[in-house]
Amino acid sequence: MPAPYSETLWDHFNSPRNAGRMPAPATVGNASLGGRAPHFTIYVKVDGGRVTKASFQTTGCGYAIAACSALTELVAGKMIAECQAISVPQLVRALDGMPEHKRFCARLAIDALRDALSKSDVKHEDVTQVPTNRED
Repeated sequence: MPAPYSETLWDHFNSPRNAGRMPAPATVGNASLGGRAPHFTIYVKVDGGRVTKASFQTTGCGYAIAACSALTELVAGKMIAECQAISVPQLVRALDGMPEHKRFCARLAIDALRDALSKSDVKHEDVTQVPTNRED
């Protein structure tokens, strides 16, 4: 039976990157299970259509923390359209795996990011179009 945590996922849980409220974000996105925990908040700064920084807050398990942490690293420096195209399988690969029954944590982290990037003030910053080959 495989371990429930990969070394990468465990590292993101134990030493989360970019955790905490961001001062003066360009936009904020939220996601949850219909208002129930876990709750995900993603803060994003954007410049010239590119995500320059992302941070997060979550009330959830280690998988939720790890998913948000890895996602903030995945989006740093990417164009908005590239960030919107990030898929659950891509985030799971970045964590070197995640049990199937916990992948909803990756989905909710991505949903919070997409919520943030869907805000009109940020959408108008997007100066590039990237084809979406989403796997989710």
